Amino acid sequence: MNKKRMVRAALIAGLCATTVCLRPTEAKAYCADPEFLPLWTSNFQDLMIPVFISTGAQSSVLEAGLSFAEAERFVIEMIGRHNEASVGPLFYYAGPTNTDMDHQAMSVPDQFAARPFGVTFDSFACDIPKPLCGEKALACMGTAGTVAKAHVTLVPAGCNNGVGVPAHSLSNNDTATATLHEFGHAMGLSHSNLTHAACAPNHLFAGDPDGNDGVMRAVQGGNFPALREWRRDDVEGLAAVYPGSTSTEIAYWDDSIFPAAPSDQKLTSIIGQAATRPPTLSSAASAGESPIYLVTTNESNEVIVLVDEGAGFGSPEVVENGAAGRSWGNPTVAAGENAVLVSWSSGEEQGDASVALRWGVKDLQSQTWTYNQLPGTVDVKRIGAGYSGLNVFVLATLRDYSSNPVIMTVDSDAGTPIEVTVVDGLEAFDIGALACFTELDVSYCAVPYSANSLDGIHMGWIYVEVTAQGMMTVLQHEASDVPAWGRLGLASRPDVSIFRGTGGNQRYELLQVPGLGASSLPAPPILPTLYAAQWPVAVGSLAPTDGPIRWVGTVRRAVQCGNAIVQGLEQCDDGDVDDTDECPGTCFVASCGDGFVLAGVEECDDGNNAAGDGCNEQCLVEMDAGTDGGTDGGTGGGAEFPQDGCNCRARPAGRLGPSALVFLFVWWRRRLDRAAQHPDL
Repeated sequence: MNKKRMVRAALIAGLCATTVCLRPTEAKAYCADPEFLPLWTSNFQDLMIPVFISTGAQSSVLEAGLSFAEAERFVIEMIGRHNEASVGPLFYYAGPTNTDMDHQAMSVPDQFAARPFGVTFDSFACDIPKPLCGEKALACMGTAGTVAKAHVTLVPAGCNNGVGVPAHSLSNNDTATATLHEFGHAMGLSHSNLTHAACAPNHLFAGDPDGNDGVMRAVQGGNFPALREWRRDDVEGLAAVYPGSTSTEIAYWDDSIFPAAPSDQKLTSIIGQAATRPPTLSSAASAGESPIYLVTTNESNEVIVLVDEGAGFGSPEVVENGAAGRSWGNPTVAAGENAVLVSWSSGEEQGDASVALRWGVKDLQSQTWTYNQLPGTVDVKRIGAGYSGLNVFVLATLRDYSSNPVIMTVDSDAGTPIEVTVVDGLEAFDIGALACFTELDVSYCAVPYSANSLDGIHMGWIYVEVTAQGMMTVLQHEASDVPAWGRLGLASRPDVSIFRGTGGNQRYELLQVPGLGASSLPAPPILPTLYAAQWPVAVGSLAPTDGPIRWVGTVRRAVQCGNAIVQGLEQCDDGDVDDTDECPGTCFVASCGDGFVLAGVEECDDGNNAAGDGCNEQCLVEMDAGTDGGTDGGTGGGAEFPQDGCNCRARPAGRLGPSALVFLFVWWRRRLDRAAQHPDL
């Protein structure tokens, strides 16, 4: 790694800023700096990075005109939005820090000297001599050279050389979008509308050569509901910087323990299934035998559904083959008595933020799918679904630009839309999976949302009456003072008036809904974060043939080989990373050709099953293949160079030996020292 180049790249990244205004820009290229991977792994090998909020005397976030609670809410919300994508580092909120940053220090590392490792959100008074950020910027990001520290500065109103900056908000100058944008810079993403010439050749990742779109545009348009989560281009930019960082699995637990939190050991892994989006669960369709459905996306971004009829989740089914069945957003699911509905954002292309709201309805008798979608395209990828109990599915999403909730009924037999209603007068920050209660021939559905205000992001519910014909009436909507920190969801059963819900890493219960008496707002217990990868959580329900409703909780968590838990695509996990035993550090059962010499069984393992190269297909040394048991292909040794989980091969004859490598290392160090003394060379 070129140290001078890394420092220069970090300093350039420190000048990156977000400006939010009401005009789009043409994207010409997408820059992503690969040197941010070694920057963060130098201190966080697992890429689990803490995020702090500054309360320091000179750098408190309060200088931006926000209360600490307001700053905490949107920082945690954006951490949740990033972690949903399962690519790049995983962030977790680590609380306040009173350590200051010396904004006037000449040396960049010295500015960060007192700061903790990780990302810190801060702000400064407008009267400091050194400009905070670029003109008209809401926020900017800087790094500490080659040290694993970064800061995101929120600009107070009226700063930037007298240019008035409107107060931070979640509608006009969107602080949430700016926050996510600066998280992108802190992970190595540059502006997506840089020209090819302005982007270093090794920074231009293999995407659309005609340009890219998404949250990382230098100037954001006014469609903030669409830009409060990563778009496809952003996700692929992160994947370029952090290859192989998407190994996550789905785990679930019996939520009869509510309100207690499950321990890590109580979670059951769905073995053999990786997931790139948080799972969503269905509610039981009836009081009789009713399974639970889980949807997510696999590592090919295909929407998949898994079913649990009471004995655990089975094998995944791809909902729709081809491009239309792929999604870079969170899919949702609802279970009916005779059909199941899965909905997702479809058709997201490189360089284009538009998507289609698409759904598939599976007839449980014929086991066939029928597909449909709303005419035209939308930009927002937040979707919730539920079942009314009257052979009608209910879908909810957010309207472009205005953030108004949009609620739609869908026929459970034909899969066709019945009625679409816009909830005017309500701006929502997010919307989630919904649940319904049926009484006679009317269903009452609760749609969870979070209020679109910086001093809240409070949890709320839209109550809708649905008839057997699919006609809707919005009864009311109300918000509580409970902060909605993350993705939302509700679960129930049509004959049960108790709703269980989630907001980020919180769980709660709603005891009544309109039509059955006054609603009862929750006092949700806080679910302790198991660790940063393990939220947002989701809950669902299923109904055994006989017995009470059964609640199920689910999370997506990182796969960690060596933690003694068999997860995701792992075949084994014996709690260590010894490459000479039956379960090597890859957590795949040892076999000849895996590149690891199994002690007491194999004599060699050169990473293949070919004969004639010094190590045969049974991993026995071929003595007649060359001198000392080696050939031109290798010595049969097991030198291991771990990189991205790849197995290493034997050192071929004729290549540099240990002494030559030592010589090269000394020569290389001298070259670095000389470069430091003569920076112009």
